[in-house]
Amino acid sequence: MALISSRRRFLAGLAAGAAAAPLPSFAWASGNGPHRFVLVLLRGGLDALAAVPPIDDPHYRDARGTLALAPKAVLPLDNTFGLHPALAPLANWYAEGHLMPVHAVGLSYRGRSHFNAQDALENGTESPSGADSGWLNRALVSMPGEPSATAIGTTLPLVLRGDATASSVDPTRKSRPPEDFVESVLDLYARDPILSDALTQALETRGQVMSSGSATRKRASRTERSSAGFKAAGTLMADANGPRIMVVDSAGWDTHARQGTEEGALARLLAGLASGLVELRAGLGDVWASTTVLCISEFGRTVRPNGTGGTDHGTGGVALLAGGNVLGGRVVTDWPGLRPQDLLDGRDLRPTLAARQLFKAALHGGLDISDNALEQVVFPGTAALPRPTGWFRS
Repeated sequence: MALISSRRRFLAGLAAGAAAAPLPSFAWASGNGPHRFVLVLLRGGLDALAAVPPIDDPHYRDARGTLALAPKAVLPLDNTFGLHPALAPLANWYAEGHLMPVHAVGLSYRGRSHFNAQDALENGTESPSGADSGWLNRALVSMPGEPSATAIGTTLPLVLRGDATASSVDPTRKSRPPEDFVESVLDLYARDPILSDALTQALETRGQVMSSGSATRKRASRTERSSAGFKAAGTLMADANGPRIMVVDSAGWDTHARQGTEEGALARLLAGLASGLVELRAGLGDVWASTTVLCISEFGRTVRPNGTGGTDHGTGGVALLAGGNVLGGRVVTDWPGLRPQDLLDGRDLRPTLAARQLFKAALHGGLDISDNALEQVVFPGTAALPRPTGWFRS
C-alpha cells in the first residue's frame, strides 16, 4: 500500500517522491467533525440514459434505438425514471430515502476531451485551466479545525490538490520498501516534531487499511481494486480519527463499443459501482447517517448509439447523491426531453443544472460549508449559479 500527501504548497513536490517509493509520508490532520463526504469520480463518461433511464419519456425508445432498455428490466423510481437493473442494490436506498439521482447535469466546459473535462470537473471552474487547485481542497481551506481528506488511488487527484492537507492511499499495492526503510525515515524525521508525528499517524492508518482485509499480495482486477477502494474508504472514515473527506476513483466508463443494455460492459461497471457503494456503507456503519456520497462523471454520452453498439462522448449526465443525511427517494431534474429538437447539438442530453450548483448543494448540506465560503473561496464568481435547496435533512 502506498500513501501520498500534500501539506500546503511546500509539500506538493514531496508527494510525487512518496508515490515513487511505497512510503506513507504524512498523516491526516485531526479536527474531524461528525459529517463525512465521499466523492466518487466515474472517469470516462457515464451513460446517464442507461444508469437512470427516462423510461416513460415518450421519445425514449426512438432516441435510444438498440440501446433502449426493456421496460420490464428497469426498476421504477417515479413516473418518468427508473434504475438500471445492475444498480438493483441501490433500489432499497431509494426506497428508504437515502438515494437521490440528479439528472441532466453538466459542466460549463462543453468540450469532449476526457482530460480537459476531468480537469474542469475537478478544478471547479469554467475551463480546464481555470485553477491549479481542486474545489474539494478549497472547501477544506474554508472549514475550521484543519479537517482531513484523502483519496483512494495511486495518485492524488486534482480535486484534492491545493493549500490544504490531503493524502492518497492505494489499498491494493503489493510492493513494500525494505524492512529497515521506514525505520530509517522515522529516525530522519525524529528531530522535526511535525513531520515525525505526521509519519507516525500515517503508518497507523496504513495498518488500519492492511488489517481491514482490503490489501492484497496479488495483482488485483479492476473490479477487485474498486471494491477494495470502497471498502477501505468506509473502514477509514468510520474510525474516529479517520478522514472526513474521501475521493474514490473509478475508471473505465468510456463505452464506445459493445456497451450492452441489461447485460454487457456497462452493466458490469454499474454492478461494480453498486457493489462498491454497498461495501462503503457497510464499512461506515453508524457513520452512514451523517455521510454524503456524490458519484459523478466528467460528462454524459450521446443519446443515440453509434455504429459499434456503443455511445460517444456527450454532455448532459446524471449524478447519484446518497447518504443518511440526503432527502432522497426522488429524482431531481428539470428534464429537457429527448425530442430531436430538445437535444444539444442534435446529439446530447441538454444539461439543465450546472455541476457547480450540484457541488454547492452537496457541500452545504453535507459539510455545512457556508454560502459565503462557497461563493468566495470554493467557487469564486458563481453568484449567478444559485445553490439548490431542500436536498438534505439538516
